[in-house]
Formats: sequence, C-alpha cells, structure tokens
Amino acid sequence: MVEIPEKTGRKRELGIPTVSDRIAQMVVKMYMEAKIEPSFHGGSYGYRPDKAVIDAIGKARKRCCNIIMK
Repeated sequence: MVEIPEKTGRKRELGIPTVSDRIAQMVVKMYMEAKIEPSFHGGSYGYRPDKAVIDAIGKARKRCCNIIMK
C-alpha cells in the first residue's frame, strides 16, 4: 500500500487492484452490460460497448446531410 497525503494533512492508503479484483470487475461489467444494453436506444452512443465518439459524429453528419439534401 502507498499512503497519499490529503489536504487535511491526513494520509489515506491507495491500493492497486489485484488480478482477482480485475477479474471480478470484468465479470460484473459483462453481466450488467448483457442485462442493460438491450434497453438502450440504437442511436445512443454514450459509454456503450463498440460505440465511439467518432461513430456518433459520423451518424450526426449523415443525418444533417440527409436533412439538407431534402
């Protein structure tokens, strides 16, 4: 453990996740994504697997161009 000083003068311990911590976090993430992902709208890009900011920008550009061309 590493101690980190806080503004109050107190120190707190900083722990580094172990391999078992990371595995447990990934199991919870995969379980929760599988349950929650189907409830999102297809056009929602925020914090979703396999969807990036660049994808959202591309979709917005495409929608804007379609409106202008009509």
